[in-house]
Amino acid sequence: MKGVFTSLTKEIVISFWGSVLFVVVFWMITGRALVLSECIQYGCAALLVLLSFFLLLSVISLIRLRRKNILASRTLREQGVTPWLIGFLWESIDSAVSDGDRASAQLVMASVLSEGGFYDRCFEILAGINFHDLSQAGQEEYFNIYVYTNLMLGDAAAARQIYDRTSMYFDRARMRRHPMAVLHTLGVLSYAEGDISGAENYFMQARAASRDKASLCECEMFLSLCYMKLNKPANAAQAARAAASHAVSVYQMRYVEGLREKLEAAYSH
Repeated sequence: MKGVFTSLTKEIVISFWGSVLFVVVFWMITGRALVLSECIQYGCAALLVLLSFFLLLSVISLIRLRRKNILASRTLREQGVTPWLIGFLWESIDSAVSDGDRASAQLVMASVLSEGGFYDRCFEILAGINFHDLSQAGQEEYFNIYVYTNLMLGDAAAARQIYDRTSMYFDRARMRRHPMAVLHTLGVLSYAEGDISGAENYFMQARAASRDKASLCECEMFLSLCYMKLNKPANAAQAARAAASHAVSVYQMRYVEGLREKLEAAYSH
């Protein structure tokens, strides 16, 4: 939104000077001197026309951007990380109006790459972000992605080191209205370190804080893994079924299938 307001400020300035230019051109063409009231009248009319034009362009631009964002979300959900999606995310980064917008766009890119399993590329993008350009929520997400991606790589020790150095950001994130992502990451960290009961507690908190099917799927998948470790086959199977019913992306469907195979291998004999 900051970029939109910056753009509109520029357009208002351009419109003002455009209306002044209109009055000057009118005087040069007609050769008739305008009284102050006529200058104000014609200037305001020109200003209104120019502002309406720029506002229309801004609305059209926002509609196109919204459609592209919807398409990007659908692409990630149905196809995963594709060349088109990466191109769209780079376009968002390159077209950012402010440093904060650019950092936020880079953070989205890092999150998408992490979800798609492109962990090395995710770390490269994170390393290129100017941390101080991020909002407080963005800074919390930055370290959440860092810890979670290390966990997905199987490096629990690195994840723990990052968490220990940046725990204040996780504590702050847990105080927010929607803390699902950070609670889930803390659950994965506990699970990777062998604290299964602690992981179960985090995943149950994350599930309670979930606002969409994708989030519920992530929580149920890991709860199923916890119950397998705790030798609770009925709970594990129930959580796996819940995860399958909530899976929305190609990645989640793939993980759910892997979870089903783990369950069969563990309890089929």
